[in-house]
Amino acid sequence: TEYMTTTEHVEYMALPRICALAEVLWSPKETRDEADFLKRLEKHFDYLKKWNYNFSTAMVDVKYKILPEINGIKIEIDSTNKYNVITKYGKTPDEAISDSGFNWDSLTGVYISLYKSGSVFFKLDHPLAKPTVISFTINKATSKAITYKNPPVRPYSTDANFTLVNGIKGTLPRNNSEWLGWSGEDAEITIDFGKKTEVSKVVIGSLEDHHNWIWLPEAVFVTFSKDGKKFKGDSKTIYKGGLKWNENDELEMNFKKRKTRYVKIYLKNAGKINAGSPGEGSESWMFLDEIEIY
Repeated sequence: TEYMTTTEHVEYMALPRICALAEVLWSPKETRDEADFLKRLEKHFDYLKKWNYNFSTAMVDVKYKILPEINGIKIEIDSTNKYNVITKYGKTPDEAISDSGFNWDSLTGVYISLYKSGSVFFKLDHPLAKPTVISFTINKATSKAITYKNPPVRPYSTDANFTLVNGIKGTLPRNNSEWLGWSGEDAEITIDFGKKTEVSKVVIGSLEDHHNWIWLPEAVFVTFSKDGKKFKGDSKTIYKGGLKWNENDELEMNFKKRKTRYVKIYLKNAGKINAGSPGEGSESWMFLDEIEIY
């Protein structure tokens, strides 16, 4: 079950699901035809819109996947859409929504490769389709191999081998597929560039949401290795306390340029929740969304 606070939310969750339920319950199994149902459902959308219901249009949203690509990411557009997909690129979300930047029209069933930071706009060429805008931050960690000493726990472990290096920062309200979570445990993460790479900055994205028992890490150690065996850091990369997170719950570490193949990031969990806070006495959660390396 799910608790919903508004009538609009209930309508969104029920429509058009209830139409599909009616189709299954009222139509004999041998006469059911999904393609015919979807065709009729689109006409039913006209009535829902006329009656001002807050209904989901997910069936006309673009379906896509974000995949690793050497020095960037790949966007795979679902080729089963019967409508053309309008896709635009811009340096900012506003540019991507406008007609500036690169513009690919009618892209279906293809890969789009992105090698620099920016925003991509997706929309099916359908009057009810809503746009999706995703901003990517491409950096030296993007799409690189990532391993964990202790992996994130379910249900906060979606695509764990890619989520922290997919170029997408977590959004609020929280979409769990964009965040990885650890409960009562520290996190130790190693990123392998595949070859010696010059680095001078690490940015770690976390989340502070005490109402949901989520606390920022207490300490962060970033160390480096050329062989994956001996790791070393310094005063600019090892913080045992006094962490300064910005307004986006990001910790930025700037240090002297060095060449390394491996970067290991250790984040210390905040431990038991303090008295007087929601969940007091319970293990705190630690959430991460993206690791950037420059």
